[in-house]
Amino acid sequence: KRIQLKQKINENLEKTAQCLFDELNINKKSFEEKTIAEISNSVICGKTPSTAVKEYWGSDIPFITIPDMHGKNFISQTERYLSLKGKSSQENQTLPPKSICVSCIATVGLVSMTTTTSQTNQQINSIVCKEGISPFYVFLTLKGMDEELKKLGAGGSTTLNISKSLFASIKLKIPTKKEMCDFDKNVSTIFDSILCNEKEIINLQELKQLLVSRISSI
Repeated sequence: KRIQLKQKINENLEKTAQCLFDELNINKKSFEEKTIAEISNSVICGKTPSTAVKEYWGSDIPFITIPDMHGKNFISQTERYLSLKGKSSQENQTLPPKSICVSCIATVGLVSMTTTTSQTNQQINSIVCKEGISPFYVFLTLKGMDEELKKLGAGGSTTLNISKSLFASIKLKIPTKKEMCDFDKNVSTIFDSILCNEKEIINLQELKQLLVSRISSI
């Protein structure tokens, strides 16, 4: 019941954030069209360290793959983790918190945000926003571009694929500096609450599995 309650609260919080986003986008006359490359400190296509080197894998750095993104606004838990040595072997692939990850190969259009220093595999392109660009604004913008991203990834191929260069060239409507700042202030607390609830849901699900396994062994 607690899990269901937290999920319902998050649904309402997401709707609230979306309403603020929609309200901002009612009048786009003051908006400027910019590419993802122009609003980013860096656009990063992930890479998988050699699985043959056992020392690259451990429990230190979340290694994000597409299954980790399904149904997640924030990625606070992953199936696999890198060691610090694995991270340093490809330091240029490192993402800071609040980077926006977008699935771009095979399953295209999933959008999630990092919560801690992370890396991804090659199926994901990620955005590290410039100062003054709200990661939450970019996150919600890309969340609303699901069909557009899929069409972009089709390109006549049977496997959907948005390359790093193509991804970086995608154009977004960007509000003025003041509008962006005001929006970020309004939604930051909302997304903080969503993240807090998502973490509690993860803990409750782990507790639930533990209790079920113990009961079944009696």
